[in-house]
Amino acid sequence: MSEITALSETTALSEITALSETTALSETTALSEITALSQLTALSETTALSQLTALSGLTAIHRPVPITIKPASSVAITLLFNQLFASDYHTVIVGGASEPYYKVHKKAHKENVGPAGLATIYFRQDFAASALHEIAHWCLAGQVRRQVDDYGYWYQSERDAAGQAVFEVVEVRPQALEWIFSVAAGITFQVSADNLSLPDYDATGFKQAVYRQVGQMLATGLPARAKLFIEHLAAGMINYTSLHYYQDGLD
Repeated sequence: MSEITALSETTALSEITALSETTALSETTALSEITALSQLTALSETTALSQLTALSGLTAIHRPVPITIKPASSVAITLLFNQLFASDYHTVIVGGASEPYYKVHKKAHKENVGPAGLATIYFRQDFAASALHEIAHWCLAGQVRRQVDDYGYWYQSERDAAGQAVFEVVEVRPQALEWIFSVAAGITFQVSADNLSLPDYDATGFKQAVYRQVGQMLATGLPARAKLFIEHLAAGMINYTSLHYYQDGLD
């Protein structure tokens, strides 16, 4: 598996073991399924394992396995999210996309949605940071927004100063929550102004706003779905609630 998906042998073994424990597959069967998916269809590791998760019956997954190997891979993040939320929230996350997107579950148009007709969060390629960012958006989106594709937002890659100000107001909480997830997952986080049209833009104010929001979230408590996710994501972490761990992202 490690040669096919570019995972280390330790990580590969861990993922196979977690998969076999949560889906009632034997380790041999899990390995053969992953190998077949990645070899025959040339899928990325994230997509292959996401599809395997769907094939093995998302609603039957009964015991999410905390992520203990850090930094967490996009595969581990994908499996954990799907184990936690596919059954109760009818939502899965899938990698391999050219751009992130949230596709709502529409019963009348199942051909337009992801695995098993579930609402689907797509993240870029096999980037763990992208997965955490999109999960943060989903954890903060209320029930009404989760009934609309991409939560009712529309993305602009190039913005003037006024547009950038609007973007930052919307992005403060998601990036703060992504930052908390990243520390728990052992992944480097950087605040992103995400605007190529303003190459000399000074994002210091935005970074400070995100940092302050991290402090507020840690002090007042995370939203319910975010709390459930991070309890499993932060396995083995003791002090991720300390602001000391969030200074690097301000650079």
